[in-house]
Amino acid sequence: MSSNQRIFEKANKAIRTRLKEENIPYQISIAITFSEERVDVLIAGRQTYIDENEKNIKKATQEAIRNTIYKGYSVHVNKTFTYSIETDKQYNELNKEKIRWILKDKGYAKVQRVLKEIEPNFVGLSILTNIRPNDGTSTRYGKEINKDLRKALGKEINTLKKDNVLVEIHIYYISGEKVI
Repeated sequence: MSSNQRIFEKANKAIRTRLKEENIPYQISIAITFSEERVDVLIAGRQTYIDENEKNIKKATQEAIRNTIYKGYSVHVNKTFTYSIETDKQYNELNKEKIRWILKDKGYAKVQRVLKEIEPNFVGLSILTNIRPNDGTSTRYGKEINKDLRKALGKEINTLKKDNVLVEIHIYYISGEKVI
């Protein structure tokens, strides 16, 4: 193992240990990008959980790396996306093929993938785009996608809500960070 790999493993372990102390109930992945001097903490959980806990996760990560060569790196908390055939079949009211067709019909050429995540009484739709975060129109574009999807899927979403199923739609940049 090279010295860079040992340094990375040590930092990775320190971050994981510190985040475990924070009782994060989800699987995490750590990525460190040398060229951008960036640490990415990827959480395999709901976006709302990430939104509510992002500051604490960043703080814990910064504490974990403060005594490493990564101490000056920026920390980003993003969602990691999961997929399985089983989850795609559940809550078929929100069919991914229909969603892709809706987005294509509306002219959203920047949409790359549509993922559907399922938990009991929860459906999360993740729309992955090739939008770049520095694009001044990206937030507006993300809001338009969200609004048009909610309008087109209104009947299906309302049916699920009547059955006490929470439906979340999130739009993501090419980097995996949330647009809205």
